[in-house]
Formats: sequence, structure tokens, C-alpha cells
Amino acid sequence: MKRFFNKLAPIAAIMLLGSGHAMAQKDTILVHDLLLRVKPSVYIGITGGASMPLGNFAKTEYSDSKSGFAATGFNLGITGTYMVNKHWGITGLASYTRYSSAGLENIAGGFVESFAVGDATVKVKDDNHTFSYLAGADYSVSFCHHISLDLRAMTGLVHARLAGYEVRLEDNTDGTFQQKTANANTIGFQAGAAVQYDFCKHFGVALNLDYYYSKPDFTIENVNRTNNAGRLLTSYSEPIAGINANLSLVYKFDRY
Repeated sequence: MKRFFNKLAPIAAIMLLGSGHAMAQKDTILVHDLLLRVKPSVYIGITGGASMPLGNFAKTEYSDSKSGFAATGFNLGITGTYMVNKHWGITGLASYTRYSSAGLENIAGGFVESFAVGDATVKVKDDNHTFSYLAGADYSVSFCHHISLDLRAMTGLVHARLAGYEVRLEDNTDGTFQQKTANANTIGFQAGAAVQYDFCKHFGVALNLDYYYSKPDFTIENVNRTNNAGRLLTSYSEPIAGINANLSLVYKFDRY
């Protein structure tokens, strides 16, 4: 009997060691999985789409000094999001937005009437555009393995440019005069939602809808304006606000 136990002892020791090693491996796997769940994710993306101005900035009434004569344009940007946990993240955006001009015939017609001339030609100088540098919070909810909804709100710096124009009057001693382009810096805000579909391990596409708002205070210089008749602006402080509808391509970095 003693000899039997002597033979059995090494086998039991090997079994115990093997069991301990398996449990250690299992614990290592569990810890590894836990780290994968809590380790932050990083996303970067390029985004672009239509920018649709709203409010006074989009008005085209010659007699209304609040009219901005802006029309739908486009925006391009780079986004980045650092997810600190499953739902919350820190997000940022650097973007350029350019707006088309609208209602130039209204400006020309208004100056024809104001200066009592036969015709007037209006030529846009530069364009309406903004550069935005925003940062804020992102809240993400996953509906299934590949689809998620992100809600975000951001604020930051906005550099804005207001387009000018040149007016050429027919049969008038005032001839040609200009409202020069103007620049201003201000604080901006943007908030919206995005639905993202991850079509592979690293890449996804997102549909974004955002509301943006900024209120720059422009000081406007007029050149060769010897007659104050008609529309004459020396400042403009209406909000640049509207909706961005974008498509984004997103890249997700590995966790390590």
C-alpha cells in the first residue's frame, strides 16, 4: 500500500500543477478581455457635405440690412474622438465651410432704383466662409455589433469671412464702388447626431446631421462710396447659423 501511494503522489502533484496552470491561464484571459472592454478607443475621420444657412444670413432682401445673401454651400473637415469608456468620449472637429452667394439680382435692382440709373452690375468679391476649431463631448450607443448612434456637442473658435461685392453703375458719375470683404473671430457652437456603420474591423461610414451657430461682429469698409443712397453697410453682426448634412469615413485604431 505504501508503495502504491508513493507512485500516486507524483501523478497527483502533476495534476495539481496542471490545474493551477490552467486556472492561471483562464484568469489571464479574463483580465485580458476586461482590459479590452475598458481600454479607450480612438477614431479619426474625414467628413464633408452640404451646409445650408438659416435665418437672416440666408435672406436676400435688398432693403433689409440684416440680409446676408448666403446660399447652400459645402463643408469639409477632420474629426477625432477618444472614447474614455463604453458610452462617453471627447471629440473634436477642424472644418472649412464655404457658402454660395444668392440674390445678386436683388442687389443690382435695388441700386438701380436707389441711384435712378438704367442698369447696375454686381460682382461678388471673395466668398462667405468659416474655419472652425471645435471640441466637446460625445455620447455613443450601440444598437448591434456594427451600428451605433453618436450624439455630440462642441464649442470653440471660428474665423469667419463676409463676402464683399463690386457695383458698377451705368450712366452715373459714381461709377464703380465696393463693399470690401470683412473678417472676424468669434466663438461657435455645433451639436448633432450621427449614425455609424462599421463595415470592417477598422473602417466605418457615418451619416451626420448637425446644427451650427456663430455670431461674428464684422466691421465693413466701403471704397469709392460718395453717395449714401441705397444699401450701405458699415457693420454686420447677424448669426451665421444653419444645418450641415454630411457623410463621413471613419477609421478606428487598434487598442494597442
